[in-house]
Amino acid sequence: MMNKFFLTLSILVLSACNTSDYIWFAGGLEEAKAKAEDKLILLDFYTDS
Repeated sequence: MMNKFFLTLSILVLSACNTSDYIWFAGGLEEAKAKAEDKLILLDFYTDS
């Protein structure tokens, strides 16, 4: 039972690690809103501290 659990967990973790790079939008928020029109915009917030 535990072996199946660890096998399943390992497969999920390894399959979730994709190697494709995401191409981030290089403009500002206003430019992104204008380009997206009525589509959803996903934001990534970060801090250096």
